[in-house]
Amino acid sequence: MRNLIIMSLIICLSSCVSSSRHKDLESKLTQTQQELTMSKLVNSKLQQRLGEKSSSNTELEISVAEMQAALDEAAKRKIETDRRVEQYKALAQRFKALVDSGELKIKMVDGRMILALPSDVLFKSGSADISENGHRTLIKTAQLLIDIKERAFQIEGHTDNVSIKTARYPSNWELASARALAVLKIMNEAGMSVTRLSAASYGDTKPVLSNESEEDRQLNRRIEIAIVPDLSLLPGNDALKRLSDDAQ
Repeated sequence: MRNLIIMSLIICLSSCVSSSRHKDLESKLTQTQQELTMSKLVNSKLQQRLGEKSSSNTELEISVAEMQAALDEAAKRKIETDRRVEQYKALAQRFKALVDSGELKIKMVDGRMILALPSDVLFKSGSADISENGHRTLIKTAQLLIDIKERAFQIEGHTDNVSIKTARYPSNWELASARALAVLKIMNEAGMSVTRLSAASYGDTKPVLSNESEEDRQLNRRIEIAIVPDLSLLPGNDALKRLSDDAQ
């Protein structure tokens, strides 16, 4: 009987210990699962924040790159602007004597440096025959232009709006063209290569004044020698060249 009681107590004690241990393990398992869930949540939040940070950094890098590209473009434009300003100053100084004597003017038109010579100084009315004084002026002009290396020049004829209609010059276009070609030939005779010269006629399509008075019409009758700009130096030229090459 005593042995039976002892065995019963051992079984009961063992059962009680096992039940307590089991509950303890269940509690720790639940806690571990909760901690794991929390850890996953924290890790997810961290990954999200890191992704946002990475995206923010990428956007910042793009903004910095765009800003640098804009600064580089602005620097190129400033260099080109400064270069052209210096060219204009040098041209004005080179032709100072002719400007002071009223034989020509220097101006900027459509981004080009222009030497403007009144037609009345060079030609008689309705004629493309160059006068003696005009011949001397053109020789001096050509000799000064020759030293401007690696540049081309376009000689442009302009008239007033008074129409001409003769066998030799059916319209102002022909008169302006003949005058431009006459100037080209004199400049070539002065030593300038024809590879650097071209001629164009604008007739009466580009007046500088309104043609409402004789004074206005006199100023509209003119020869302009345009210094052809080197467009290859302009910002963006390389990109346009690649685009053109790709299109071919």
